[in-house]
Amino acid sequence: MMKKWFLVVFGALVIPVVGVVAATRYAYQTGSPPFDPDWPTIAIAAGLAIGVASIAQLPFRGAARRFAVLVVYAPVWFAILWMISFMTGCFSGDC
Repeated sequence: MMKKWFLVVFGALVIPVVGVVAATRYAYQTGSPPFDPDWPTIAIAAGLAIGVASIAQLPFRGAARRFAVLVVYAPVWFAILWMISFMTGCFSGDC
């Protein structure tokens, strides 16, 4: 049970903080405004989605749980990869 709540706390709190810190660091390196609205929004949305996904898959067992995790976490990982691609500049093709 502790592991499940760790995922919820990690997803809902740690990911948004890391995302905002990384976004701020990137903004200072590029000279853009430190809190461009897209950065914290993407980071917080990804973190909250992981927290919600962690809670949503709790009632399932066995194969149903694996399927629920796959379906629920797929958009979360897409959001995280999208955020990383923005931070690295690869989203616009300037890798």
